[in-house]
Amino acid sequence: IRDDLVTGVQTCALPISPYVTQTLQETKNTNEVLKEKDQRFAIDVAEAVICNSRFTANQVKSLYKRQPEVMHFGLPMEKLQFPEKTAIAEKYNGEKLTFLFISRIEIWKNLHNIFLALAQLKKKNLTLGDQLKIDIVGTGSFLEKYKRLAQVLNVEELLTFHGFVSNDQLSEFFNKAHVLLYLPYEEPMGLVPIEAGLRGVPTLGSSVDRKSTRLNSSH
Repeated sequence: IRDDLVTGVQTCALPISPYVTQTLQETKNTNEVLKEKDQRFAIDVAEAVICNSRFTANQVKSLYKRQPEVMHFGLPMEKLQFPEKTAIAEKYNGEKLTFLFISRIEIWKNLHNIFLALAQLKKKNLTLGDQLKIDIVGTGSFLEKYKRLAQVLNVEELLTFHGFVSNDQLSEFFNKAHVLLYLPYEEPMGLVPIEAGLRGVPTLGSSVDRKSTRLNSSH
């Protein structure tokens, strides 16, 4: 927080998310984000810099030569809706395997490679539409482009774009899904895989450059 922008602030902590570091790497001076020099100034004068993962902390250290503190994600457990254990088991007896993709619809979220994989599978299995479906939840600047790509690849019958949904609706999607798809480029693990795991939904993910954060039995 710059002293010339916020009066009376003597000390501050600057939280850095994956999207900030992504923006700094991809975006030059624009009206939507702080200029890179302002970001560097803010990090230099901040008393503490906080990141939500070791991955992001390493990015910040690499870019700005400043070692951040790590504060991991938390979830409002009292507000989440969880199915009964019997319901989790019963949903695997359905006719179609249901995949779930929850994210901003941007290029670095890697949705296009899911479409390409579906197109390859469909060439080998013409009845793929009877066996699986993918619910896509979220909106973003690439939404319409991805809808057109699905048509070009002839996989639109396997996909349902739901756009933005409320938190209550998110619970419904989690509880119906068999597998969560989480395949972003150059991002740490976010809240979505954690929420899926709490609901008994396994995550199919990727490890780009072997930098992704992983869960094990003790974390």
